[in-house]
Amino acid sequence: MREIIFEVTEDEVNGGYSASALGYGIHAQGESDDDICRNVKEAVDCYFDETMVRPRLIRLYFVRDDVRGTGLQAPPPRPEYEAAVGSQHGSYMHGQRERS
Repeated sequence: MREIIFEVTEDEVNGGYSASALGYGIHAQGESDDDICRNVKEAVDCYFDETMVRPRLIRLYFVRDDVRGTGLQAPPPRPEYEAAVGSQHGSYMHGQRERS
């Protein structure tokens, strides 16, 4: 076996990291980058015994949930538009237009 890949996610609630091997039942946790690296190596060493072929490379794939805005802001409402549209603006309810 050439390598084993771990998906590493950050725990936003409690802090730290969780790692899971893709295709294997190997999991590890750690408080920092160094901790997760050390704990993943230890978990791999515990999983593969002497009779099994060990991976030569352990790859950590850090997955970060990063939501970024476009930096654009919605334009301010135009008074002339509000006056022209009046009460018709926003008068759609449940997909059907209200009729007066």
